[in-house]
Amino acid sequence: MFEHPEKKSTAFITIGRTPSELYECWQDSSVRARIADHYMDRIVPVATVPGESMTWLAPDSDAPHYRGRIHFHPAPADYGTEVSLTLEPADDPGLLDQVKLESASVVTKALAAKTLRHFKSLMETGEIPSLKANPSTRHNQDEK
Repeated sequence: MFEHPEKKSTAFITIGRTPSELYECWQDSSVRARIADHYMDRIVPVATVPGESMTWLAPDSDAPHYRGRIHFHPAPADYGTEVSLTLEPADDPGLLDQVKLESASVVTKALAAKTLRHFKSLMETGEIPSLKANPSTRHNQDEK
C-alpha cells in the first residue's frame, strides 16, 4: 500500500470509544475538517473495512498529494480503541522533492499526532481544546 515506507509517518492513540463509533465519526467529512484543519475534508476513500479501517488519497491541488490510513483496533482490557493514523506522500518524489520530504516527515508526524489528539478530545469530551477565545495580556500595536 505505502510506496515510500521511509517517508510515512504514523501516530498512535487510545480513545475511550468502540471501534465502530470511531469509524462512523471518521466517515463524516465535517468531523475530519474540524480535527484536521481542513487538510482532510476532501479525501477520496480508496479502501474501507467497515468498523475497522479506511485508506484514502488526498488529490487536492491546494495541498500536497498524500495517502492516509486510519485503523481502529479494540484496546486490551476494554480500555477503548487503539487508533493508528499513517500519512505518506502519494507521488513519486523527484530529487528536490525528496529533500523536502525528508524535512517534512517531522511535520507530517506532528500533524498526524495532532489530528489524533483532536479526534480523541472530540470523541471523549465533545469539543476540541483551543486558546482562541482566551484573553491575552499582549496588546495590539494600535492599542498603545
